[in-house]
Amino acid sequence: MNSSNKKRNIILVVILLVAAVVLALGIWWILQANSATGKRGDGENGLLVEENAFTPEALDETPSAEEIANEEAAAIMQAQALASESFSAAVSDVGLGSCAGSYSAGVYYFDSGISATAADSGRMVSASVVKVFIMEYVFVKANAGELSLNDSASGTKISSHVEAMIKWSDNGSTNALIDYFGMEALNAFFRDQGYGDTKIERRMLDNDARSRGLDNYTSLNDCMAFLKKVYGNQSSAPYSDMLNIMKGQTVKTKIPSKLPSSVVVANKTGELGDVENDIGIVFGDHPFALVVLANQVQSSGGAQRAIGDLALYCLNNPT
Repeated sequence: MNSSNKKRNIILVVILLVAAVVLALGIWWILQANSATGKRGDGENGLLVEENAFTPEALDETPSAEEIANEEAAAIMQAQALASESFSAAVSDVGLGSCAGSYSAGVYYFDSGISATAADSGRMVSASVVKVFIMEYVFVKANAGELSLNDSASGTKISSHVEAMIKWSDNGSTNALIDYFGMEALNAFFRDQGYGDTKIERRMLDNDARSRGLDNYTSLNDCMAFLKKVYGNQSSAPYSDMLNIMKGQTVKTKIPSKLPSSVVVANKTGELGDVENDIGIVFGDHPFALVVLANQVQSSGGAQRAIGDLALYCLNNPT
């Protein structure tokens, strides 16, 4: 074999080796590509995309706690707006505005937490409604060991005075307690409890003081705060004791007047010549607190009927 043939043979061997290497690389690449087919798929426009690759659809659509809270808050606000609209219409329908020159009315449903107001005239003449705040003073102080319910005021046990003051709206018992504890101490307690509009300026039936511009006051907000406190703590003293006394109310001319006899009501009324107030808790299928304070009243009978009709509306139209 001459030298030229040897060179051709060497070149041929080299070409064959190179071809073998290229072929081997090609086979390896194909094998790698096949192993990746489980992770790849045809996308739009013939493009290859990873099946688990990021896409907008792959985002976690579960709302965050903050988003849920915001949605719930928005729903409650909407429900309260609708409730207030319906409640305002009901107050108008029962004719409370035609009986009183000024009034405050509000309802709060304990199950749903929905509240509604038709008007809020701020501080109002309380009449005997202020007596529930005196009762709270007595029971809270007694529960703290600062006084005894068996102590005597004007020759009668304090506990007996409180019961008479609430159940029969006894003004003599109320005056005995005001004199015993003092207006200053009572008003300081009201402020400490957050009742910013509730104040005693005169004894019961003191028309002379009233003619001099002195009176007793409360508000929708203060009364509603008191009723919520009583309901929320009804299983423990001292609020369980207050609730039981209010359930024994004998004056039923307003909130309880139109309700079925099977419905339990714990309320306290307040009346003057130009005042018709009532606040209470109604224990229906959907318990609620109702506050109606009517001042500058032209028709006592009309105001009483309006408050009774409004309580019935609230019972039959829970929110």
